[in-house]
Amino acid sequence: MDDDRLTGPAQLRATSVRYPADRALGELVNEFAAHSPDFAAGRRDHDVRPIATLRKYLRHPELGELELDCQTLVLPGTNRQLVMYTAAPGSPSATALARLAPHGE
Repeated sequence: MDDDRLTGPAQLRATSVRYPADRALGELVNEFAAHSPDFAAGRRDHDVRPIATLRKYLRHPELGELELDCQTLVLPGTNRQLVMYTAAPGSPSATALARLAPHGE
């Protein structure tokens, strides 16, 4: 099962908890829940805590299939986040990503 499907409701729920006065966000969450039983169940059954690391599967037009870890860091005292994608050292995805580095580095 795709990690995004499991964590999407939890992430949206965490965002709505962070911004409780945002009416548009609240309406969006309620609309998704009303139209999708899977979303409603995920929203109800998942923690509100931010998820530190997710596994993402991407298809790059030149590199092909990549398996990456996605980490989201909340920058303290701001509403900003830093999102980093990394591949496990020595993995086929790390080897593929190394081909993107400029030659000689």
